[in-house]
This record gives sequence, C-alpha cells and structure tokens, in this order.
Amino acid sequence: MLPGNAITGAVWRIHRHVEARRPAGGAGDAGATGAVRAGATSATPAGPGVPRHRGREAAAGLVWLPRLIDKRRRVLEGEAAGRDLLGEYLFGVNDPADAELLRFLGVTNEGVLAMLLREPDDARAAAELVRRSGRTPAECDAWSRRCLRWNGPFLAMMDADEGRRAPGVGTTALRLVYNYVIMAPYYPIYRRLELRRLARSVAEAAGQAPRRSRLGWRVPVVLAGGAVLARAAWRRLAR
Repeated sequence: MLPGNAITGAVWRIHRHVEARRPAGGAGDAGATGAVRAGATSATPAGPGVPRHRGREAAAGLVWLPRLIDKRRRVLEGEAAGRDLLGEYLFGVNDPADAELLRFLGVTNEGVLAMLLREPDDARAAAELVRRSGRTPAECDAWSRRCLRWNGPFLAMMDADEGRRAPGVGTTALRLVYNYVIMAPYYPIYRRLELRRLARSVAEAAGQAPRRSRLGWRVPVVLAGGAVLARAAWRRLAR
C-alpha cells in the first residue's frame, strides 16, 4: 500500500493522538477505519484545486475510486484547456495510492481516461471499471478494508491538508508531517518518474526502445528517510 510499516507506525500514533482529542460524531466522518459513501462528505475543501472527494469515500464498493476519478477528470479538463489543473496532486501509476487501485482493477492510466471520455457520469464509470476488472463485491470490500487499515493515518493527513478537519494543534501537526516529512521528498521523484513515463510512451509509440529508469532504488530510500523523520516528529510532539 502507501509507504512502509515504519512510517505508518509513526504517523498512526500521531493520528491516534489527534483522534483521541476530537469531538465524537463529526459530520461526514465514519471513524478511523470506515469508508464514506461518495457524496456523503459535508466538509468543504480548502480551495478550488482540491479534489471533490476524500480518499476514504467509496464508489462501486471501492474506497479511493471517487478520488481517482476526480483526478482523471481534472487531467482531461486540463488537456482541453491546454494547462495543468492538477497542481501539486499526484496522478496515475507513480502515485502510490492510485497505483495500488489501478493494479487491483487491472487497468492503466490510459484505460481509465478512455473510460471517462466515453462515460460522463462518475458513478456509472466507477461501476463499469469494477465490472470490467472482474472483481467481486467481496474482493472489493476486502481491498477497501485493507486500504483503510493500512492508510488511515495518511488519509487523515490528506483531510487535514485539504481543510476537511476541524482546526487545531493536531490538525496542524498532521498537515506539517504530511507536507514536510512525507510528501516533500517524493514530489521531485514523482515529477522525474512522470517525465520518464511520458518519454517512454512517446518512444513506444514511435517504435523505439524506451530508456530504462534508474530512479527505482531512490523511492524506498526516500521513504525510509521519511520514516526516520516521522518518528522524530512523533517523539517531539509527544513530549
């Protein structure tokens, strides 16, 4: 799933520390490990570039799928407008969360984009992606539960970063860890991986042999460094 056990353990402790101080029964909140039906969230995103759906929202029985579709709609809108509408948001096989869901569904970036071009309704597009994957409702439910269990703290950090959580010290801590510990070292790697992916697609379309990427080893190194920094952030917060 998203980055490894060391980061997850450190950030999960921050997440529990924050959740223990939140009022119960927040609007649109299904708890630390619960999926939320797409469209049920009442929190307002922080800005116009923020995806409409939270990571834990579900469509066709799969969490993250509404958010994945949001981002792909944004890509199509950006192509039509001739400018980047994703901003700092990651997309596709080089986004760990997107990649995990794409693998589960057995579909590529291009396959999802092609589906969305044909189907303007998000709910029907989600149902068709799942139908074509051949995944059963039980398999979708099991995947969603595992995704929420492993990625709960990261989903909480995304909510904090996008203004979907009540303001406070805990929300600020989650946002700072997310932006300066988890994502900051990954952004430049993501951009280079995307450039290489696009260059590889162009080369394959022209019948040329694509260059082999040398960035693969850097991803675990960066994530391991993030684990160390996340643990240090937790120790400082817990003092």
